[in-house]
Amino acid sequence: MGTDPLLVENVDDFPSVLDHRINSVFHSHFFPTIADVALYSYVARAPEGNVDLAAYGKVRDWLNRIEELPGFVPFPRTAAGLRAAQV
Repeated sequence: MGTDPLLVENVDDFPSVLDHRINSVFHSHFFPTIADVALYSYVARAPEGNVDLAAYGKVRDWLNRIEELPGFVPFPRTAAGLRAAQV
């Protein structure tokens, strides 16, 4: 089973698309919605799939806002992808 080049291309575009779409405090409003909760787990783990979020300030700020919500429980860090050397 190989890697689908089209899938890899689309994954690489995702942070850029999301960065352009975040036009308020949260994904689409000034308060968190189910969309923010649903997207968070995938976006927060993108570095484990070797997707670098460093160039996407709006995405990183959005992740931080989610993490600052009351009752937020962080994922345990894993030694995978871009974070392999950080854990």
